[in-house]
Amino acid sequence: MPISLIAEVEEKLRLATTDRQRINIVQQFLMTQLKDKETDRLSVEAVRLIYHSKGAIRIEELNKKLFISQSSFEKRFREIVRKTPKKFASILRFNTVLMS
Repeated sequence: MPISLIAEVEEKLRLATTDRQRINIVQQFLMTQLKDKETDRLSVEAVRLIYHSKGAIRIEELNKKLFISQSSFEKRFREIVRKTPKKFASILRFNTVLMS
């Protein structure tokens, strides 16, 4: 990931005046990171399930729904999203609290 991209996101975050703006900036950045990777349907479905649950889904439940072992799933998810499924779910839970 180019340092200029990170610097651009940091600058946008610095200029943002509300938490909602900051959250949108981070979400946009994370989504562009997903789009830049070769599509991994399993990870995309996992992101969809996590979003649908607002981050409240348990990782073990995701593994069962997606028919994959935890270690394989975490490796694939981290490669695409750059966060573990658990961390991603935590971010969404935090986002849900801030937005309400």
